[in-house]
Amino acid sequence: MRSAPLKRHSVDIMRPPAIADAAYDARGQLSGSAKVVAKDVPCSIEQLQGRELELARQNMAQASLRIRLFGDPEWNLTTGDYLLRESDSTRIDIGYIRDPSETDLEYTLTCSEEAASI
Repeated sequence: MRSAPLKRHSVDIMRPPAIADAAYDARGQLSGSAKVVAKDVPCSIEQLQGRELELARQNMAQASLRIRLFGDPEWNLTTGDYLLRESDSTRIDIGYIRDPSETDLEYTLTCSEEAASI
């Protein structure tokens, strides 16, 4: 396994309620709370720049971040999941998941971020 960059950030991995399990409110919106898949996951968060940004935006139009983390096969991480950065409660949407070892142990995620509404 390759050495990973320093893990300076911590995120929570969240999974929105499944459509089959969620209820709808009076306006037809899904209601229910997201499930915590993993808490306090150390990771590195890097801004995409230059050519990397151009290439990432071919897969995800709003791509702006690359996140590297070590995972757990039980997480079953998907692009429907999202991350919450603990330092400022920023929601980070996952657009592309790269698992170079194909063992669900080391992930490189292409993501976009949006400010959390409080």
